[in-house]
Amino acid sequence: MSEPAVLLRIRAESSLADPHSLRFVVEREVRAGAAATFSSVAAAQGAPLAEALFAFPG
Repeated sequence: MSEPAVLLRIRAESSLADPHSLRFVVEREVRAGAAATFSSVAAAQGAPLAEALFAFPG
């Protein structure tokens, strides 16, 4: 039997420092510790949420 899906709200915000990047804010902690930064698809490898966000076109 598979585990039930967990809904998670994610809000995208423009970055003031870099107009070519976005900041994603989640409604609750998804990993213990400090915030994580993924500057490329390669950097996101092994982080399922970051990989899914990079999979969106554009």
